[in-house]
Amino acid sequence: EEQSRGLIILFTSSMTVIRETRDRCNEVRKILQTHRVFFDERDVYISEENALNLIKRLKLQGGMNEMRDDEKIQSLNESGVLRKIFKDFKKVEDDMTCGGCGGYKYTPCYTCRGSKKSTVINSPISPSSSSLLLSPSSSSTLKCTKCDENGLVRCKYC
Repeated sequence: EEQSRGLIILFTSSMTVIRETRDRCNEVRKILQTHRVFFDERDVYISEENALNLIKRLKLQGGMNEMRDDEKIQSLNESGVLRKIFKDFKKVEDDMTCGGCGGYKYTPCYTCRGSKKSTVINSPISPSSSSLLLSPSSSSTLKCTKCDENGLVRCKYC
């Protein structure tokens, strides 16, 4: 993807049942934070869209320049090579966590407040009525189109 060139994307899993995978993800996250480089973390457990994006990238792996192995990243970090690789990447300005999401990168949907349902008001009972008294049949509950399957959206501040 053209818009992700020059951007570090870390695909992680917050599913704690598989502790080894979670620990490996946390280790790579700590390395990136230590180097103070800006990275976009995408949790494949939280969002199906992230999982599909990862699968798509792995299918294209022949033409992509990506590091996928946490042991390789640790080795490059210990040898000092990773510092040279990250030299030209965008750096994190400060240690402040985001005020919108607290560093989680996701917030409950602004439209449905995380319920995954949006209510649409059809029309008032009487067209001549100046008040908006509504009957139960005048509103419809639909699946929210703004959020993912967990009622979350990407933080607009991150």
